[in-house]
Amino acid sequence: MKAGNGVIHNEAIGPDTKTSGKLMHGFQFWMNLPAVEKNKNPEYLAVQNEELPLVQLDNNAGTLKVVVGEYGGQSSKIPTYAKQYLFHIKLQAGKTFTLPTENGLEYAAFLPQQDLTISEVKYHLGDLVGFDDKDGDIKFTNRLETEAELIIFGGEKYTEPFVAQGPFVMSTREEIQQAHNDYMSGKYGEIVYN
Repeated sequence: MKAGNGVIHNEAIGPDTKTSGKLMHGFQFWMNLPAVEKNKNPEYLAVQNEELPLVQLDNNAGTLKVVVGEYGGQSSKIPTYAKQYLFHIKLQAGKTFTLPTENGLEYAAFLPQQDLTISEVKYHLGDLVGFDDKDGDIKFTNRLETEAELIIFGGEKYTEPFVAQGPFVMSTREEIQQAHNDYMSGKYGEIVYN
């Protein structure tokens, strides 16, 4: 979803629950739009799991799903407005994956289900790990006897000014006030409950 100049949405109904009784994780990643995009109309694109590129990692180490951005010549259909990426990796037991980094980009990893060794340091379930943009390649090692999952995300640093207040993120305080006024006057629409 691209919020643009304003959109109202409801998350109370929840995702499709066809999970066969398995635990399902849900993540939201909000990315700041460049100033020029904040005054454009909102957009929504429904993307199904099978529409996202799946890259097989070298040495049968696992898979890398390209949720946002590009990896290994595969690109996600989810639009970006800066150099950004979000990957869902499944790393097989006893395997290692090395992510080549690009100087000047920010990198972070989240461990949603288990511990993992990252660049020879053990991290734990629920850890969010940030990396220095000059650290070089990042090595992920699964020392468990089962598959491990991780989310890797980041991109270009934001250089434009931004102001956040409540659910609104704009470039100036005046734009925040205008967004608030637009919301209160119903300009963003209305959710109709059945």
